[in-house]
Amino acid sequence: MSGSDDKTARVWSLADGSHVRTLPTEGGRAVCITPDAQTVISGGLGGTLRLWPSGLAPPHSPASTDDEVELVGVRSREEIDAAGRKRAIDLNSEASRKRAKCALEVRVATARSQCDAAIDADFRALFQPALESYMADKLDAVELDRRKKAAREQAASDYAPLRCLNETFHEYAAKGAAHVAAVKQLAEAKRVLAEVEEAEDAAMIAIEEALHAIETSRNGVGSSGVVKDE
Repeated sequence: MSGSDDKTARVWSLADGSHVRTLPTEGGRAVCITPDAQTVISGGLGGTLRLWPSGLAPPHSPASTDDEVELVGVRSREEIDAAGRKRAIDLNSEASRKRAKCALEVRVATARSQCDAAIDADFRALFQPALESYMADKLDAVELDRRKKAAREQAASDYAPLRCLNETFHEYAAKGAAHVAAVKQLAEAKRVLAEVEEAEDAAMIAIEEALHAIETSRNGVGSSGVVKDE
């Protein structure tokens, strides 16, 4: 069995690998076949399960040509609408998160600019006496530079809101980097999972082929497909 995005499911013969028939589906790749190889089950994106005759012949039986479909399950319109709304909410939540982060970072930049202006004003007030002393030849250039640096540090340290903002934003940036790394790890995990599932499917097909050889042999059919004489 194979399912495709083109809204079809295909039945293949394990005996010779030939294509047996193509069945229309509602989309999706959820298809399987019953143990007796007589019934195909397909799951549709619309929330339905459908049963199809596989077209494969059981031992000593002619191939089925019956195309009737049996509806075995269906979701109500309300359930389908609810599922659609949930997907939309999930998408909107991600978009809202991105908008909120962008708006937050703009506010941080604005707040820092405002704080820098306030700190600069405090610095000028603290540095003014030293500058006046220098102009009066009471201080040399080295001492002036030292007092300038000290005034700048004091102005910044006195402004506690900015210090708190910088500390919390640093933590936010670290968590953001961890989030990006986690998303990359998740994408890689999904890729590995897809490869493992594909390998598992191939192994299942090999098992089916081995089982087919044993089961047909038990029913009196040799490995060549010829019925053995009693």
